Amino acid sequence: MRRPILKNYLTLMVSSLGVWLAMFANRAIIVRLAGAEALGLYQMVFPAYRLIATIVTIGLPTVLTTLVADYISRGTAEEAERIRRIAAAVIFVLSIGASILLWSLRDWLAVHFFADSRVSTALIFMPLALIFSCEAAVLQAYYHGRNNMKPFAVSQGVEQVVRIGLTIVLLSKFQTAPLQAAAAMAASAAAEIAGFAALVLFRRTEADAAVATSSIKTATAPLLRNMIALSLPLMFSGFVGSVLHMANVVLVPRRLFQCGYSMG
Repeated sequence: MRRPILKNYLTLMVSSLGVWLAMFANRAIIVRLAGAEALGLYQMVFPAYRLIATIVTIGLPTVLTTLVADYISRGTAEEAERIRRIAAAVIFVLSIGASILLWSLRDWLAVHFFADSRVSTALIFMPLALIFSCEAAVLQAYYHGRNNMKPFAVSQGVEQVVRIGLTIVLLSKFQTAPLQAAAAMAASAAAEIAGFAALVLFRRTEADAAVATSSIKTATAPLLRNMIALSLPLMFSGFVGSVLHMANVVLVPRRLFQCGYSMG
């Protein structure tokens, strides 16, 4: 019993360390190939992306992990699969709505929220990244609930390799900081798609994808209400941390502008 737990712990630890190192390397690559200005624009957009993803997922992935683990322990694997589909559908609808809103308001957000019109180009790619990253979060949570960390680790590895590789390729194609920041965001969007594709591939090829039919059925509406009731406090917890991180991104450029620094 302890060996699988230790294996999962080590898998998570190694993959988390790898992700941290890859993100550090990605920033270093942006600075080396594009300069600090492009990195600054990219890092203005990325925290906003994480904040919006926190809102869109409304804490459902964490709840999904708990419920899947509970259903699996009771031998009702079909119910675990059903709540995964429910969570995926809810988050898909929310992410599509948020993406349309982001796309429509990107110029306004760049000027009035970020106080820097140069980030508008980078915001073009945020909706694409948002949809796939939120759906990937559902599959990751599902596998966490099933006590299977391999898909998470592999998808994160694929994501970071694609992000770094495309960042290197795309940055060399552009010369101005706004376009280079947009290229870095495009690489992140492609990385999210690649990570999601890896998870979908696991889902399609796993040997135990077909599960026995369960005699226990819970009505969809009450189940969804229960999931949302459990998830909202979790969302607010993550929301607070994301807002505090985002505050620096929004306030610092405004203060610099008020002090007379040009935003280009």
